Amino acid sequence: MRQLWQHFDYGLTDLQFDECGIQQFEPYQVYQYTVYQPYIIHWIASGKGSLEVDNHCYPLTANQGFILRRGQQVKYYADGKEPWRNYWIGFSGQRLEEFLQFTQLADAHCIQFQDEGQCQAIIQDICHYSLSQTQDANTFYWQMMKVFDFLYHAHLELVSLSAPRQQSNSSPAEVAAAYIYANYARPITVESIAQYIGMSRSALFRLFRQHYRQSPKQFLMETRLRQARQLLVESQDSIKTIAASVGYSDQLVFSKIFKKTFGLSPSDYRDCAGEPDYMGKG
Repeated sequence: MRQLWQHFDYGLTDLQFDECGIQQFEPYQVYQYTVYQPYIIHWIASGKGSLEVDNHCYPLTANQGFILRRGQQVKYYADGKEPWRNYWIGFSGQRLEEFLQFTQLADAHCIQFQDEGQCQAIIQDICHYSLSQTQDANTFYWQMMKVFDFLYHAHLELVSLSAPRQQSNSSPAEVAAAYIYANYARPITVESIAQYIGMSRSALFRLFRQHYRQSPKQFLMETRLRQARQLLVESQDSIKTIAASVGYSDQLVFSKIFKKTFGLSPSDYRDCAGEPDYMGKG
């Protein structure tokens, strides 16, 4: 659930503070889109998750972070057992790249924050201040002071994380789950998952029952439905479009499975999700 997502427009050209936010992700919660913001930096306060960008998958954990840039095709998702809690801030401006060139933020996808460093403290300060203050001249000057303070400490503290190599120490269960998170929107099957990790369907079934206490088919279905539920609340896409985007080519099949799982049709769920008392449920 998003605790904060606030946008700002002060009309600056050289360097603009655009937005900040706080979100506690749900288990397996996924975002996949083309980035439209100029520059966003996330700090992971707790939990685990992964970022996929430029044909690389970065497993990330607490006190690491990732950067999103306009035009990138990205997917990022929270761990099923320890979903991450993220804080983020966003910038734009004609001189943004000039300000970033003295840090390791210019080209990095993922970064390591220093233990008890100032960068994460500044991000938290900006977000918490924005929760409690209205936008006025004092807020503007304070935020811009914090932006330059962040860039100064980023130069001193933040380190770029290189693209990960194939994780040889990942368990077959983790590899299978990662494959599902990355491909749930495609017409994958239990057979294709088993083939990908090199085991029989029955062995895959036993593996999932042991690690996730459900079958691979149930795991795939729940991953798709969680993403569909999120899209119903956060987008205006049609039910048919959402069904296709989570791997269901048949809208009727999708609607039937969704209602059986959540007790409401997709359209009824979307209507109810707008009610304040309902948003905290599920």
